[in-house]
Amino acid sequence: MGSKKPLRYYLDEIAAHLSDVNGKKVPTIEQYKAADDIDEIINKNENKVILVQAPTGSGKTWIAAALGLRDGASILTVTANLQHQYL
Repeated sequence: MGSKKPLRYYLDEIAAHLSDVNGKKVPTIEQYKAADDIDEIINKNENKVILVQAPTGSGKTWIAAALGLRDGASILTVTANLQHQYL
């Protein structure tokens, strides 16, 4: 990853922002694990596409937002109600 900060850092930044707005928020253990797994995949090869499949409410939005903050990732969702979370 070179000089890039780990996705965990960005999860914590998102949590701090959301806590200021909505009260205390913290990333889950599963979100940290997913972030670590994604960082490992990125470090091992040149994948340009990463798909995350997980249940509703598992925190995929935070992972996508962390990638967007760090890497300028494009985020796609078919759920119109989720689109505002990415803006």
